[in-house]
Amino acid sequence: MLRKAVLAAALLCAEFAFAEYDQFYFPTKDANNRCHDAGNACPPPSVCAHEALTDTHYCCTTGSKDAVCWINSQTCRGEDKKPATGQLGCPTNASPNGYCCRSDKEQCTLRSGQINICWAVPANPIATVSQDLINNTYSSLLSASPSAKTLTVELAALLSTSSSVPPSSSTSTPSNTPSSSPPAEPLSSTPSTTPSTSPSTSPSPPPTSSSISGGAIGGIVAGAIAGIAAVSGGIFLLLRRRRNNNASPSADHASTSPSSHNKTAEMDGASFVTSQNPYINNGHAYSAVAQNPPGTSAKYAYMAEAGAGNGSWHQPVEMPAEVAQEMDAGHKGSAPPSRNGGPPSSEVK
Repeated sequence: MLRKAVLAAALLCAEFAFAEYDQFYFPTKDANNRCHDAGNACPPPSVCAHEALTDTHYCCTTGSKDAVCWINSQTCRGEDKKPATGQLGCPTNASPNGYCCRSDKEQCTLRSGQINICWAVPANPIATVSQDLINNTYSSLLSASPSAKTLTVELAALLSTSSSVPPSSSTSTPSNTPSSSPPAEPLSSTPSTTPSTSPSTSPSPPPTSSSISGGAIGGIVAGAIAGIAAVSGGIFLLLRRRRNNNASPSADHASTSPSSHNKTAEMDGASFVTSQNPYINNGHAYSAVAQNPPGTSAKYAYMAEAGAGNGSWHQPVEMPAEVAQEMDAGHKGSAPPSRNGGPPSSEVK
């Protein structure tokens, strides 16, 4: 509600400030796009404006704060073609009073190289209105009344849809006013569609943050954890391999312990290979080795006979396996001495 009130007050102030202009309209092609009593054409995005005090029709340009309302000049009506009462003489290259404008209401054009054009002193009320808005408004009105010679438009409607503020004065040189007086024939019978020349501003890109994002932090943490896990696994495998290597000699030694040769505690003469018998082909003369007695499957370790010391052997006596194991554990690698000076017994493995 407050916004509407402010907008209405602004429009009232604008209408009061530009009370000199009481009517705005578009001349169509049926009127040769010319304002009343105007020589040059005034096609969109320009708009014709009627000044009530002098009953004069001006062509008001748009799209720039320097846009003005202009009209064709008058002939100087004074003596010797000088300005008459109520006229303002304007210089040209040929004469200091080449053409005249209405004094107190108009001024000579300030555009370099332009002649026979007078600028209205009252400020242009639609100077900063968008040219696109003017063209769209003209097209909409023309489609509703295609055979009309003039299309009336309300100033309030133009200002309410534009965010521009009319300038307080118009002393700068406009760029879209005619360069000279009107020619004998009409310039154009169709409206021009001059593109908008109002500057546009593009939004600046938002500032980028130099801090590390949460995803990057998460990736760093995950990578660190994975690296620590990989190093820990490598250390564990290395220590395990070293421990296995240190345990291998003990296992080899354990394989040669007496407990692993329980079945070989007693030698079997029949199964003992001749090439492995230390009492055969060793340079000593031995008359016999321990053999299994005929007709029995028991194993004997030694043969002990009466008359030891004279080269004879005793009858074989069965040796318990436990005794053989104890002998093996206590005398491993050395043969026990024989009884009565006999030859040493075979090494028990």
